[in-house]
Amino acid sequence: MNKIMPKLTISAISIIFIIVLSSCVPEPKSKPDLLDKVKSDTKLIRDLKDVYWTFKIFHTISESQEIIRIRLSDLNQVDTTSVGSFPSDTLDVSPEVYLKINAEALILTCKNLRSVDISDDSVRHDVDNYISSTIRNARVLIEKGYRSMEFIADDVLYLQQSENYFYAISKAYSLDRFTKLTDDQYWRTIDKKNYIRQEQYGEYKAIVEQDLMAGFNILEQLTKTSKSFQEGTIYQIELADQFVKKDSLIRAVLSPDESPPPKQIAIQKYHAILGREVYSLYVFEAWLKWRTVTQSGYGFSKYSEIPNTEYEQLREKTALVVLDYVSRHQNDDMAINQFLLFATHEIVTRFGDNSLENQAGLDFDRLFHNRVMN
Repeated sequence: MNKIMPKLTISAISIIFIIVLSSCVPEPKSKPDLLDKVKSDTKLIRDLKDVYWTFKIFHTISESQEIIRIRLSDLNQVDTTSVGSFPSDTLDVSPEVYLKINAEALILTCKNLRSVDISDDSVRHDVDNYISSTIRNARVLIEKGYRSMEFIADDVLYLQQSENYFYAISKAYSLDRFTKLTDDQYWRTIDKKNYIRQEQYGEYKAIVEQDLMAGFNILEQLTKTSKSFQEGTIYQIELADQFVKKDSLIRAVLSPDESPPPKQIAIQKYHAILGREVYSLYVFEAWLKWRTVTQSGYGFSKYSEIPNTEYEQLREKTALVVLDYVSRHQNDDMAINQFLLFATHEIVTRFGDNSLENQAGLDFDRLFHNRVMN
């Protein structure tokens, strides 16, 4: 990426643009309408849809911006020997051409996002300003170059505008706008002990550390015999969690050609919960763990491949399940909270709390090792 190439012709740049746009940058998507399958037109449902799409816009732009931001950060390093590369970096083009390609793609994405339907006029105004400022910033990068004083000055302004947008939508759609649910009520209600009815679960807890496979067999049976989907989901998540936490131990007793590996089994089990398309208190947990363990297969480096498009597709499908449930139970504070979790939770970001890892690496530690990173 550091090699400066000879000047490219217009046709050569066009070919590179098409190839890289299809492999490096998320494709601009058509008007998102999956949540519109929920036909309820109450203010609550309209507002919840607005929450989803205002944060979706932020996530979509942020993902495209991160590619540009990492490149800018790398180019500004004094020592470039540690600069990494993305799996899709197959074309040896100059930094200027690379940034222009991604900035053009970002503009296309932003233009597409203008079609998103937001019912709240005030929020619509914030959305339009955010999209316009993103397009402006990308155009300055294309026309003036990343070293120019014009781009450096505009970038400072843009980053502040981006922060202001996130603050505005977070304030407009704070939790207490939708529910008076307190933290204490939330944690007491979501406690899995409330919904475990099978006595055999106690047997599982007593035996699993001494005899892993015997414990797994008990859980497997419980997932099949539980009459309640929510209770069965608890056992399914616990079983999947064990395949993740005990990955090395299980691998040690498997022959090299045995498949699928433990983490893949866990991924399938989380996905199976979501595939049922049934609401429970634990579908968000299942989605987040599915996404995090899936990303572990791609890696936790900030340069790893991150298939956010795949993650977002399943997020939206499951959010639809929750929204449909809310439309029929509009006083269910826990269900409303579940939808808001889906709507607002960040994508797998490359920039996170750890400069060496993408955000999924920190999620993995928190979800499976109970470690909170400072």
